[in-house]
Amino acid sequence: MEVSIGRLERLIAEPKSNQGKSSSKDGYNTIPYLDAKGLDGQAGRLPLPAPGSIIENQAPSMKGVTIKAEYGDDIKCVDDGIVDYARWFDGVGYGNMIIVNHGNGYRTLYAHASKINVREGQKVNKDQKIGEVGDTGSLNGTSLYFEIWKGSEALPTRRWLRNK
Repeated sequence: MEVSIGRLERLIAEPKSNQGKSSSKDGYNTIPYLDAKGLDGQAGRLPLPAPGSIIENQAPSMKGVTIKAEYGDDIKCVDDGIVDYARWFDGVGYGNMIIVNHGNGYRTLYAHASKINVREGQKVNKDQKIGEVGDTGSLNGTSLYFEIWKGSEALPTRRWLRNK
């Protein structure tokens, strides 16, 4: 798990140094999001990307939140952006994964999807369905793992989510 977390951190940090290139050696989309707004000013205002409740993470080193949800529930994008990554993450624990670039260095990550409904390079809107909840790579059963990043640093995701 720790090795996969390290690979993921490098994957997310990579676009910062490759802006302007069409893709990296592993096919990760690094086309910059030109309509950049970012998530500045939205701390405490973002909706949960899937219906359900936040549960304890599988490992203390996980920086996001795990949302217990029903298999097939919609995964919705928390804000406008462009899809940087939409496929299986070749590492332990994440399964089908989507990364959305929101501009100004902000990215969101959605893992354990049963189905991916977007493609790399596609523009997406806030509340748009981007996938379906699953259990690919999850040790918690059916759930969605969600993180928010700024540059190469994972942010305290829970603080960014709106209280119900």
